[in-house]
Amino acid sequence: MNLKVQLPKKLPNIHFTKKRAAILCCAVLIGASGVVYALKVSGSSNEVIYTPYTLDTGSITTSISGSGTLTAAKTYTLTANVKGEVLSDDFEIGDSVSEGQVLYELDNSDAVEELNNTSLSLKQQQLTTQQAQTALTNLTITAPLSGLVSEVYVKVGESVNSGTKIAEIVNNEDCTLRLQFNASDIDSIKINDTAAVYLLSSGETVSGTVSKINSGAYYNSANAYVSDVEISFTNPGGITELDSAAAIVNGIAGNNEGSISFNSSATLTAKTSGEITALNIDTNDYVNQGDLLVQLENDSTVLQGESAALSLSNAEQSYKNKEEKLAEYTITAPCNGTVLSKNIQAGDTINEAGTTMAIVADLSSMKFTMSIDELDIKNVSVGQKVTITADAVNKVYTGEITAIVLNGTTANGVTVYPVTVTLEECDELLPGMNVTAQIITQEANDTLRAPISCVSRNDMLLIDEASAKSLNAETAESIQSAEVGQIIKSDDYKGYYFLKVESGLSNSSYTAILDGAKEGLTVYAVSNASGNTSNSEPNMMNIGKDSSSGGAFSFDGGGMGGPQGGMGGPGGMQ
Repeated sequence: MNLKVQLPKKLPNIHFTKKRAAILCCAVLIGASGVVYALKVSGSSNEVIYTPYTLDTGSITTSISGSGTLTAAKTYTLTANVKGEVLSDDFEIGDSVSEGQVLYELDNSDAVEELNNTSLSLKQQQLTTQQAQTALTNLTITAPLSGLVSEVYVKVGESVNSGTKIAEIVNNEDCTLRLQFNASDIDSIKINDTAAVYLLSSGETVSGTVSKINSGAYYNSANAYVSDVEISFTNPGGITELDSAAAIVNGIAGNNEGSISFNSSATLTAKTSGEITALNIDTNDYVNQGDLLVQLENDSTVLQGESAALSLSNAEQSYKNKEEKLAEYTITAPCNGTVLSKNIQAGDTINEAGTTMAIVADLSSMKFTMSIDELDIKNVSVGQKVTITADAVNKVYTGEITAIVLNGTTANGVTVYPVTVTLEECDELLPGMNVTAQIITQEANDTLRAPISCVSRNDMLLIDEASAKSLNAETAESIQSAEVGQIIKSDDYKGYYFLKVESGLSNSSYTAILDGAKEGLTVYAVSNASGNTSNSEPNMMNIGKDSSSGGAFSFDGGGMGGPQGGMGGPGGMQ
């Protein structure tokens, strides 16, 4: 590789001593090997060193680091809310337990007796309340069946007692005829056979159905050997109870005439005492089963019902409280987890409610708190992923930010904010372990990137003449007017060009190149021989002036000046 080094314009006369010549020779040889090459531009120790880098594709991430101490995400302290002797403790520290698993049993004999007594009181109150509710229900009288109101015994405003007759209701639609058939004919008559019923009062014939046949036979007053048969039929109208009728079944006539009765009737009576405030029936009214017929009023009955309901509610609550108290004599695991501590053993006596028995933690999920600087807190949010490592375990874990406390703590002029990170996968981790966390705030994958020392503040890359020619790019008039992809020849660094690019995400090592360059392009970082290097100093190149105004590249705070500005003062990069 042949290297041609061109000195900047207007350099002072350079006198090469043997020592200086040796330095220059070494620099050229190193550049020829593709590593670095240097040019000493004055009699001082400041030299311009060009370090080549090749643009490649990779990842760029920005992150915030911190540390914390692990605790179980869910920790439960088991306490005894009752007093008594501990009868059993079937577990040890470090045991894995399941939710609901019995850990302690305390002597509950007194609690069982209290519950039994409360149960008896509850049953007694349930009976009392049932009676009171029945009395309330009885203030409303409804029709027990559908039928005709044959008689009403009371009127509105009257006071009645339990058992007082209110009315008579008769179902006069469904009738039954009872008559005798010769016993010798009974075998020819079956249940549900059709019968012709002859009504003697009107001479009308209606259809009926055999509903009952007595199994026995007897001699009637006429000394005929007969059996009783019942025939059901519907009242065609005008029939009253005790009317007579005859019947023929399957061509067989009854032995005699029979009497007609209505199938059902009821005497309506008051079942509790009270004053009649509403009477919704009159004689010969037809009512349907369930119709509201009479309303009674009795303030004492109402109050007794309300009092009984309240007493029942109190009794039920008392029983529930006793049940809950009994359950507290059995202490179970609140979750699937691990026993971290055990303070009480079988045989111990609990003399004070609230005594701590044991601690159980769910170690399948852990958390820790890390402090985030006020300058970084805007870059974190709940749900953000966190990469976690622990010195005690050679693994990398992934967590998630689950809480951010916005009430920061200030010390020595710096404010930090507590951020909680939760891990759902935490094999081999234990509470108390110290961990280091990295929060990825920005990430770019498979992106073209350049070392940050090669990218100027206004997105310029320094390339050599060969690369400039291979790009076949347009030439800009000045650095200030350059567009992405254009180049401009450097007056300060002979044989080099500036390439305008569009930059993206940057971290302490790399800057993403979004446009204007391609993978494989060789770019250069500029530093001086005094030790100031751009490799770890972002924005080293202060390209902001036209090359005719005193320098395109300069070291912040000192270093090299432009061709017309002469040599810069000491101070190096910052």
